[in-house]
Amino acid sequence: MLVLPARLTHDEAPACMHMLQQGLKGQTDSSSTVVDATALTQFDSSALAVLLECRRESSALGRGFSVKGLSPRLARTGGPLRHCRTFARRALTRRTRPGPHEGIGPLPGSL
Repeated sequence: MLVLPARLTHDEAPACMHMLQQGLKGQTDSSSTVVDATALTQFDSSALAVLLECRRESSALGRGFSVKGLSPRLARTGGPLRHCRTFARRALTRRTRPGPHEGIGPLPGSL
């Protein structure tokens, strides 16, 4: 199990991501990645970015992904990003070619 620190903000994100990447590499016999966020009490939107990147890397290794102890406050941090849900879903899955609206600029009415 990978464990998040008590504080994960923009300043700590690069070091935390590096730690998680090393942990992912060390999990050679696991079919699923579990991140324990129970200790996480101080965070900003960078924590969400770190979790999304960890999920992407776990998926690239063919593993499942889950977060244990995710605070409701961190879950709400992603609220403003809900309009990007389709984009995020595409970004977190392996695709070999872009979808119909990817790579051609913003969608009409999205600005």
